[in-house]
Amino acid sequence: MLQTYINHLSQSTREFVVFTQAKIGVMTVILYHKNELYLIMQFYSLEKDISVFCVTASSFPEGVLAAHQKLHSYVSFNENRNYFGISAPDKTGTIVYKSAAEEMEPSELSKHNLEPFVIKKGSYSYIDIRDFEKNIPAIKKAFDELITNPDIDPQGCCVEWYLKSNLVRCMIRLKDIN
Repeated sequence: MLQTYINHLSQSTREFVVFTQAKIGVMTVILYHKNELYLIMQFYSLEKDISVFCVTASSFPEGVLAAHQKLHSYVSFNENRNYFGISAPDKTGTIVYKSAAEEMEPSELSKHNLEPFVIKKGSYSYIDIRDFEKNIPAIKKAFDELITNPDIDPQGCCVEWYLKSNLVRCMIRLKDIN
């Protein structure tokens, strides 16, 4: 499809931006400049709030794995369940990390007195990382890139959404457009 756009450009106009929508709620912005393609940004529209229950890591990043292990001790893995990592700085600037999961049955997680949290609906900028377990530093690199966006929600957080066993979507919520 992209080659079709390139072929229809005049010789004097060899730059453009393409907005693609592969799925409902997902948009990708690509820049074509001087015969090079650049992925500019990807956006995801979260249509409704997601209520989750969390285990807070004892420290970041050292305590992240233990927090995920503790969460999984309460519920067994289920490919139909949504799992998340949520992080944000506290008032002192220290990163607080939470391993989180969505309930599939009422009170299956809340009965363990886990902290409730709501991932707010809205527009998110995101970067997908495939085979993330082989490249954990790629998660930090993705968020380092995402937080440079001047339009991020100042009350938002960094969200890791574990979509498949080998895919994590690193997302940051954008400010609401008034």
